[in-house]
Amino acid sequence: MPADTIRRAPRQNGGPEPRAPAFRRMVSSAVHDSLYRNSSFLILNSAITAALGFVFWVLASRLFPASAVGTTSTVVSALTFAVMAGTVGLPNTLIRFLAGERDKVRLLATSGATAAVAGAVVAVVWCAVPSHFGVPLARVAPGWSMVPVFVVITALGSVGVVAQSAIIALRKSKWVVVENTAGSLVKLLLLPLGIGFGAAGLFGLYFAALATATIGSIVILRYEVGSSVSRWVRGVDLRCLAHCRSFAAGNHVAALVALLPTTVLPIIVLNRLGARQAAFFAMPLMIVALLNVIPSMASQSLFAEASADEASLRAQTRRTLLGVYAILVPGVIALCVLAQPVLSIFGPDYARNGTRCLQLLALSGMFAGFNYVADVVLNARKQVKSYVFLNTAGTVCAIGFPVVFMGSGLTGVGFGWFVGQIGYSLLALATLAYVRARPTVTPESLVTSECPVTFRERSAP
Repeated sequence: MPADTIRRAPRQNGGPEPRAPAFRRMVSSAVHDSLYRNSSFLILNSAITAALGFVFWVLASRLFPASAVGTTSTVVSALTFAVMAGTVGLPNTLIRFLAGERDKVRLLATSGATAAVAGAVVAVVWCAVPSHFGVPLARVAPGWSMVPVFVVITALGSVGVVAQSAIIALRKSKWVVVENTAGSLVKLLLLPLGIGFGAAGLFGLYFAALATATIGSIVILRYEVGSSVSRWVRGVDLRCLAHCRSFAAGNHVAALVALLPTTVLPIIVLNRLGARQAAFFAMPLMIVALLNVIPSMASQSLFAEASADEASLRAQTRRTLLGVYAILVPGVIALCVLAQPVLSIFGPDYARNGTRCLQLLALSGMFAGFNYVADVVLNARKQVKSYVFLNTAGTVCAIGFPVVFMGSGLTGVGFGWFVGQIGYSLLALATLAYVRARPTVTPESLVTSECPVTFRERSAP
């Protein structure tokens, strides 16, 4: 029964007029609100995968030497960057334009094929560079035996990221929970098979998890969009990406730059402080990633909603910030208080070396939450140059300050990260103020922009 009906029901037996409980009304509103519903699914997805990942690394830290954990976590960080490089800006492009696309199969098929080829090319170039940009691939598998594995997993991962973004663009985020949970469970259940193989065993488990999640995304996407397999194969047509290539290029640069802190810093820590310290840094970074999931997933949902209804951006942004900090603030406080016992789960060495670093990384989440939302606001307003500038300047802060203070060990890295996130937030405020002061783009001007088909379709009755 609707809440209004309950409130207007006549009194019985002289009792007070019944009202729907406030909590029930709040839950009902969230369930029927697309922004909150999809944000909740994305946060739930990351909470489940982070929890399963936490269990996985706790067991791995007990069953594998710290050097193997440090090596694998560093290689996985580098692989994450390679995978995103292979997406060539298509994830945000799909979220931005898929809703207004008439031939969704053609756009999705072309995006998937492009990501597969680009991912493979990135991996080949990476492996061909001497020392592989400092990534210890030889510690995972000797000689050139790692090359085909790295190429396949990078191409597969790039396709998976693009497919998952398409699911988010369709506002079917519940399926993201399913496929990522399946991948995390595979990695956890197969853990006993990796024992005794060191870094190679851990990396193989990561490969199995990524393959499971990617295949799941492809199957789910075809189920939601429909059409025959032959139609998907014949749908590959690079011309359908021509109208949004500038948007994709700008987002590609910004996404790669934004990813540098979490991928480059582990490599720098490993090369300057050693594999064991890299392991002690990887666990705090992984734990804090759970906090960053809240603004990250909420921002993705905000981007999808604003792309479907551009006029609602300001109101949706306020609601996103309120929702983010309602969860983020208690999480930061809890993590700062419980840092040592949480790291003790991995082992006494992890707690002894990483507690202060974890507390500083957690505190930086108060600023990182705003930074995620600021990025999306610029992107949703099609301020691609400002978006690229903010990510570039913010990344310089996020990497530069930890490197400057790295002489003090992992505590210095954590302090530098904290200062870097503050710098990023100040830059975000200045950039948003600058964009707001500029003349507003009118709907009429959008019709003559670089994406005329999409905007004409959206303005059609």
